[in-house]
Amino acid sequence: MMKAVRIGSDRDEVRALRAVYVRDFEELERRHDRYVCASLANFSSNDLEGQRQWIQAVIYDQQKLLAACDKYLNLTKPQSSASVATRASSRHSSVSSAQAKILEAERKEQEARLKLQQAEDEAKHQAEEDESLRELQVRQRQIDADREQRKLRDEMELQQLTGAIMQQQLADIGGADGADNETRAMSTSRWVYEKTHLAAEHF
Repeated sequence: MMKAVRIGSDRDEVRALRAVYVRDFEELERRHDRYVCASLANFSSNDLEGQRQWIQAVIYDQQKLLAACDKYLNLTKPQSSASVATRASSRHSSVSSAQAKILEAERKEQEARLKLQQAEDEAKHQAEEDESLRELQVRQRQIDADREQRKLRDEMELQQLTGAIMQQQLADIGGADGADNETRAMSTSRWVYEKTHLAAEHF
């Protein structure tokens, strides 16, 4: 029996050998019992104890062999259709779960890609707006600077005109006569006229 187990014989063959082994062992026990009963008159207490220990050792070995044989039979037991169906269902469930996880990962990847694209577009749009704003600010500063320069030039020319008028008034008050004074007065009047005309154009 154990040789058949070691070489991995057919399960039905091992079961048949096991049945023979059990039958033979039971026959051995019966013969041993008859032997002990027939020899009681000649056995001492030590002889009886020896026979008892011997049969117990044989029973222990027999139980070990039967346990090894039963283990082999359990390992080679045909799988029931229900067990096969259960494993198939389990595999199908595992495949479905894996596919669902793959789809979920793809969905999240698509969402992340879309959010990234939106963030990049927003950053680009913001940069364009910032650039446009900077250009407007530069143009506005240039306009303000030009306006301030024109204002200062107008103020300077106005003060020059005022000074010339004051000089003319002083000359008139002094009552200066002579050709030089007249010439200077005419020159001053001409200069005042030109400045007044230019100032009028600016205003």
